[in-house]
Amino acid sequence: LFLVVLSALLIKTGQPFFAAIVFALATGARPTGLLMAPAFLFYLFQNGYKPIQAILLSVLVAPLGIVLFSAYLYSLTGNPLAWMEIQKAWRPGGFPDIDLANPILLTDWNFVSLNIAAGVLSLAAGLTFLKNKNLAAALLVTIPVAASLWTGSTLSLARHALNLFPIFPLLAAISIGKNL
Repeated sequence: LFLVVLSALLIKTGQPFFAAIVFALATGARPTGLLMAPAFLFYLFQNGYKPIQAILLSVLVAPLGIVLFSAYLYSLTGNPLAWMEIQKAWRPGGFPDIDLANPILLTDWNFVSLNIAAGVLSLAAGLTFLKNKNLAAALLVTIPVAASLWTGSTLSLARHALNLFPIFPLLAAISIGKNL
């Protein structure tokens, strides 16, 4: 969260190269950061950067974190994509999301209802940002959640949504009746 917010601040203050370096740290710290790269690209566009500069920074510099992390994992495990496959190794039975006997808890720690609510909130925020013509914010709050849902699991969706910082100013604006 800190690295993504700092990256946005650096873009706003006219330091796109440093923003890309910080964003690269975000992609290396959490693979979810890679899912935020399209938002990074469009945020550069929104802030007046030339297309070639925005594309180079978001395609060549921003993903360096995950590239270096993948190289490190390859040296440890022989699998550069271990970061993507860890859930299967961590819990071999998969992640079923529906337990009809207990709709609130799947396991002793997975709050399915909370995760689903976070996903719905993120997608609704994305639609609101899209309606307000803020494509960067719409992409930032929807792509990670959509990718998480694509796996067929709501596991950790609330944890992913907490890093999608544009949701919070939007909620604040809605709570006081203002448009964002």
